[in-house]
Amino acid sequence: QQWIVFCVSTPLQAAVAECLEFAEQPFDGFLNYYQWLANEYKVRRELLVEALRSAEMVPMIPQGAFFVMADTQKLGFVGDTFPLELQALIDEGKLDIDQSTLNRRDYNLGRNLLIQARVSAIPPSAFYSDGNKFMADNQLRFAFCKSLPALEEAQRRFQDLMTIESRNSTE
Repeated sequence: QQWIVFCVSTPLQAAVAECLEFAEQPFDGFLNYYQWLANEYKVRRELLVEALRSAEMVPMIPQGAFFVMADTQKLGFVGDTFPLELQALIDEGKLDIDQSTLNRRDYNLGRNLLIQARVSAIPPSAFYSDGNKFMADNQLRFAFCKSLPALEEAQRRFQDLMTIESRNSTE
C-alpha cells in the first residue's frame, strides 16, 4: 500500500478515466449509469423495507447507505436469549463465540432469526462503544446490496416466519 502513490499504473488510470466518462452517458433508459445504479439500490431498499415491515419490524429508511436498521421490539417471539442449538455446538468444540455477546439481545435475536428464518442480520452493538451497546438492544442491521432474488427469498422467509408465529399464537 505504501508504494501505490508512487507506482501508479498508468493503463489503470486511463481505463478508470474512460469508465468515468462512459458512466456519464445514457444507460439502460436512465440519464447515466449513476442514476441507473441509484434506482437499482432504491428498488432493493424498498423490497427489504417491505419485507421487514411484514415481519413486524420498524425500518429506519436510509438516504445513502445500503443497510437498513430495524427496530425489533415486536420480535420477542423469535427469541432474544442465546439459542440452545448453538450452545450444543460450543459444548462439542465446533463453534467459538465471543463470550461478551452471549447476553446481548441484538446478537441473540440475530442468531435466532438466522436459525428460524434463515435470514442473516448484523447486530449493531458491534459498532458501539461498551458503554453505549445497550442502545442497540432493539435494533438489527440488514443489508440490501444483494440480488433481487436473494431479497425476494428473504421476504418469503420472513412471511413464513410470521405465518408460523401466527399459528403458534392462536393455538
